[in-house]
Amino acid sequence: MHILEWNINQATNISNKNLIPGFVVDEVIKNNPDIFIFTEFAKTRNYIDVESKLKKNGFDCAVTNNDACKQNDVLIAWKDDKFGIDRDKIEKPLAIDDMPEVLIVPLNWMGIKFIVAGLRIKLFNNDYLKRKKQLENVMDLIGKQFSDYKYCIIGGDFNNNKSDYKNCQWRDKWSLGVIDSIAKNNNCIRKTPDSSDGSSIYKKNNYILFQEDHFLVSKGIEVNDVHYCRNFAKCNSDIYLHGEDFQVYNSQIRTVTWTIPFGSGVPDHAMLIADFEMLEN
Repeated sequence: MHILEWNINQATNISNKNLIPGFVVDEVIKNNPDIFIFTEFAKTRNYIDVESKLKKNGFDCAVTNNDACKQNDVLIAWKDDKFGIDRDKIEKPLAIDDMPEVLIVPLNWMGIKFIVAGLRIKLFNNDYLKRKKQLENVMDLIGKQFSDYKYCIIGGDFNNNKSDYKNCQWRDKWSLGVIDSIAKNNNCIRKTPDSSDGSSIYKKNNYILFQEDHFLVSKGIEVNDVHYCRNFAKCNSDIYLHGEDFQVYNSQIRTVTWTIPFGSGVPDHAMLIADFEMLEN
């Protein structure tokens, strides 16, 4: 199975003026995934058009309902002719308190039951323990509601800190090491592109990486060719003026600045893409 996850930077569509750019769906279809996840999604003014385009290209989909709590939504779409779906079991808890923006969809592929979850860990400013609690809550929910499902694939934006967690001040709070520990406690493993592939949000490898988009997969799933994809920036050079970099390091002021405006509705993360194989024992 070919699966894609992408943070598309709707930032809750707080002004209710966003339009999801047309190239977003086009780029997904071009990559031909069996399943894809949009995080930081919103029901924008052209949301119905987006959904209609997905259906015309053979996708069924589900989306959360976080409008009332003023948080982002998550959308998961899957090839309608490849998967069965138990809609009564879809979980879309509201993203309030210590629950992240999350959607959990139970699917069936050739008789194999599995779940796909998309999530975005909310920032809570610098309260990293609350970010940790969000992932723990999702894993608890999956364990309780989907105990009869053998396989689990979670893709999303974890909003974790620096990848070099061994040497940073957040080592015991919200690092890749903490995510790995939670995953291990739930019989899962993290799958992230190699550091040579750069970060989720910038390409150049001249400072410590912030790889924020990951897959967590349960045992028995083989993951191949996990990578970040930024080709859409090349195809939309009038929007992505700095090419495949969504952040640029300014050596004069020694800081990183965004090249894509916050909340503009233009994706500011790379796509996370991988191939999955569920191995029968």
